Amino acid sequence: MKATADGGFGGYLRRYGAPATWAIILVALGIFVVSWLMRGILLKPLSFLTDWSQPWGILTYPFANVGDGTNLFWFLIMLYWLYWVGTSAENDLGLGRYLIFFFGETILAGLFVWLGAILMFRTPIALWSLELGVAALTVAWGTRHKSEQILFMMFIPMPGWVLAWLTTALVVFGYGTRYQAPAMGIFAAAHLAVAWLYAENRIPNFAYGRYGGRTNRQNVKRTEKMDKKYYEDVKKREQERADRERLRKLFESSIGDEDKDK
Repeated sequence: MKATADGGFGGYLRRYGAPATWAIILVALGIFVVSWLMRGILLKPLSFLTDWSQPWGILTYPFANVGDGTNLFWFLIMLYWLYWVGTSAENDLGLGRYLIFFFGETILAGLFVWLGAILMFRTPIALWSLELGVAALTVAWGTRHKSEQILFMMFIPMPGWVLAWLTTALVVFGYGTRYQAPAMGIFAAAHLAVAWLYAENRIPNFAYGRYGGRTNRQNVKRTEKMDKKYYEDVKKREQERADRERLRKLFESSIGDEDKDK
């Protein structure tokens, strides 16, 4: 990729979209490499601990990882999936709303896990990984594209609504197993219900999308209205030009008749 005079790599991201998604991916990848080089030293400082001994962890835990080289393939798959759903969501929401949605869901997921830890355990637990934030983006995408087909695992056709439910199930069973308490899986997946409500435009005063949450049908009608107005303006200008041309010809014809009379 060549750096250009109009902004280099940053200019490329602005032109082709999804700069926030790319920033999240690059930060996550950079921290993985540093953590790998330093034998997992960045895992604990960036994790969210449910005793609130590290309050900043509620925002940084998606980037916390041990830098386990044996899991590099799956980590890259996660980043690829983040790129795919994140780019779609960022294009729908715009940069500002996208960041609010991603980190808002991150915070919400952390709060639900904290609540589950209070009810289920006597000792604090740690939360880390991009999984919960990416899961929220995936549920939102599947909700907005219910009938659109994707190839899950590269060869299994799956509509968006099935992908959303499958993602929820993976979070429930995955985190229920991680913390050895099935109920914790439900707490870890609770924020996905909010992602679904938001994508369905069921949260008052918080419409999905940079265009105020209009549906595709509403967008089509709005576009048709704009096109109709545009063509009406073009037709009006063409009629005005034709009238001016007719007047010019009449004027020239009258001048010619006067010359003949002389």
